[in-house]
Amino acid sequence: MCNNKCHQKSSLDVAASTQAILADGLISFDVINTNTGISVEFTTGKVITLAKPGLYHVDLQATVEPTAAGLVTMNLLKGGVVIPGKNPAATASAAGDAVSLTTAADIVVPCCATPAAISAQIDVAGTVNSATMVVTKMA
Repeated sequence: MCNNKCHQKSSLDVAASTQAILADGLISFDVINTNTGISVEFTTGKVITLAKPGLYHVDLQATVEPTAAGLVTMNLLKGGVVIPGKNPAATASAAGDAVSLTTAADIVVPCCATPAAISAQIDVAGTVNSATMVVTKMA
């Protein structure tokens, strides 16, 4: 039996339990559903590292109950910076009104570049009822 993970397709599927979140806070993922290969590293509860050069696909979903009515935005961050166009928003009609947000992105880590740290941010205070992030190295 071969224990070498070098040739396995790298994929990480993480989920978040219900949690309070501050405005502009990062979602903390605490459940690992799948973690294969060596290119995607789960470094902390809030940061996933794309450790090797290549093309990665990221799917992100969250259900949020804000503490006040208004616009709720989720940002997919790379290196702490919002990835343009990857920030879905929905309007909560009242405090505690759940909104569902989803986005996807393809992220390139160039050869010889610093590994990319990705995370998910919610722009308002509230409760994250559920969240998932799936990262797959495509090439």
